[in-house]
Amino acid sequence: AYDGTIDQPVNADKTISGGHLLALWNRQLADGAALQVQAYYDRTKGVYPGFFGEVLDTWDLDVQHRFALGARHDIVWGGGYRLMRDDVDNIGPVSFLPAQRDLRLANFFAQDSIALAEDWQLTLGGKLEHNSYTGMEFQPNLRLAWTPADNALLWSAISRAVRTPARYDRDTYART
Repeated sequence: AYDGTIDQPVNADKTISGGHLLALWNRQLADGAALQVQAYYDRTKGVYPGFFGEVLDTWDLDVQHRFALGARHDIVWGGGYRLMRDDVDNIGPVSFLPAQRDLRLANFFAQDSIALAEDWQLTLGGKLEHNSYTGMEFQPNLRLAWTPADNALLWSAISRAVRTPARYDRDTYART
């Protein structure tokens, strides 16, 4: 939990407060497999004098399962869901419209790390993510790693990462 102010050169100081709670559960399964579940809640409240006030509640749930498939494959897969409930008091020249908005982010991912040889590893993976602004996004990943010595690692990767838009990117409007 936190509570404080941020000094501002103009207008009154910003006030911020909030807190979060995190729960993590791990379970070792047969044959070295593992299951992990994480739940998270966060509340942030901020007042930006002359601009806006905001209360943002975030709920997040993630599940991950890891297991070996044969002697060469290490597989990790899982998914998650996040709900962000944002409530803004528009009081300045810039407004968030709509003032109240629920944003959702859901994902599913899978990755296989394949031991090609004692010192070579290939990792193939992908993530499907759906967000409230741009819909479905695919984020593939390909990595190759070589360990020429115990204290050295060379790797290369090809991947596609997507930045999820924020409310500030999509829902801000200037009042005239």
